[in-house]
Amino acid sequence: MIKLIAIDMDGTLLNSQKEISDLDKKILQKAAKAGIKIVLCTGRPKSGITPYFDQLNLSDEEYVIGNNGCLTMTNKDWELLHTEGVDAEDLEDLEALLADFPQLNLVLFTPEANYVLGREINAQTKRDAEIEFSKIFHTDLPSFKEKNIPVLVPIFMGETRILDDFQERFDSQLSEEYNTVRSLDYAFEALPMGISKATALARLADRKSV
Repeated sequence: MIKLIAIDMDGTLLNSQKEISDLDKKILQKAAKAGIKIVLCTGRPKSGITPYFDQLNLSDEEYVIGNNGCLTMTNKDWELLHTEGVDAEDLEDLEALLADFPQLNLVLFTPEANYVLGREINAQTKRDAEIEFSKIFHTDLPSFKEKNIPVLVPIFMGETRILDDFQERFDSQLSEEYNTVRSLDYAFEALPMGISKATALARLADRKSV
């Protein structure tokens, strides 16, 4: 018996126009009415999930896993159920990696907005924010730390060719402390060690006894 449907967004639930088809909406609504829990499980942040979830028009309590497992929410008032993140003291070492790659950004994803470290906000970071409806703020690390905001996942963003060189140089080093993921051609993530969409989904299923 099916108790839960977990579905990715980009390339799965969303078509090439970043839309949910009417047929998919009807199927998920039918499944929810039958008592099957619906979980959107994606690398997107909250801002890039909630507008689409609202389109599904599901009346019962359903769930969302965002930021590749760092964020778990319920659609009831978008309450945070669980978060994972990176310690603030680790950010200095991550920012230092930009020294030889000034064209890249280190984008700090937090529950409500993204904070961008680097010389300037590059085109890829701007495009990502547009796709995911994210608020972005250009800042420096000392100013960001003063805000005392939890960081879910730091993501290096920039032109594909430059990011390829960055990943080749630092992936082995970063993999010792982070779960590194090249989620997009312009995005290289440093997730907390052991965290993924799969681990977050397993935790949620255990919590709901599914």
